[in-house]
Amino acid sequence: LKIKKLKSSSDGKPSAFFHPDQTQIPSLCAAVHETTLRYRQLFAQKFAKKAGNLLELIHQSVTEPPSTKVPAGLKKAFDKEMRVVATKMDSLCSDFVQKAQGEVDKSLQPA
Repeated sequence: LKIKKLKSSSDGKPSAFFHPDQTQIPSLCAAVHETTLRYRQLFAQKFAKKAGNLLELIHQSVTEPPSTKVPAGLKKAFDKEMRVVATKMDSLCSDFVQKAQGEVDKSLQPA
């Protein structure tokens, strides 16, 4: 684990193996990636669908005229909250894209 930097070397250098090929860690990592691939894909698909549905609802609420007259104070409060949501979503989306790209890059690296 120390060789693959999965465990810190705070208690000393590796004492049993000196090269990752001497361990079964690479094949274990490959097996875990292969075993969990279907679940990771399903999670990503569900997440993307739910995020898309939420964005569609937000888009409809912003672009379509309301069926009833909305009091000015309520509209002002809604617009204010939507700006807060937009700021948070920008940060969340940016973090998600960055983490997802890192995971994709890591999973494409040979074990």
